[in-house]
Amino acid sequence: MAESIDFYILSERHNRMSFMGRLTEQLQRDQQAVHIHTDDEELAKKIDTALWTARDISFVPHELMGNKDQALVMIGVNDKPEHTNIMINFANEVPEFYNEFTRVVEIIDPDDTLKMIGREHYKFYKDKGHSINDHKID
Repeated sequence: MAESIDFYILSERHNRMSFMGRLTEQLQRDQQAVHIHTDDEELAKKIDTALWTARDISFVPHELMGNKDQALVMIGVNDKPEHTNIMINFANEVPEFYNEFTRVVEIIDPDDTLKMIGREHYKFYKDKGHSINDHKID
């Protein structure tokens, strides 16, 4: 069961992809298994690129779901991972299997569409009885 639902609410000064890259890099350094969930192949490829270029001096080792190699960080398009404990949700919907993770992360930036999706996700988790941690990133 999800023990922690974390919403990172970004100000205009931050980019959702860049923040995801930095957060994923930190989680990977802490040896946390991360699943970045999306429902769109094009977005999965953008995330893939963002993780290879997270910082000028490093990258976040990762794999796309379906590849033979398993990494601590996996990107999936409507795929349910087998071995991760943290999900970063980049999908428009909360996946049915969200509750199999110990921690779920939602990253919301000032884009009106993303704010609307974020509000829907927030309501979903609240309706399921989860307490939510808000992190405002200025």
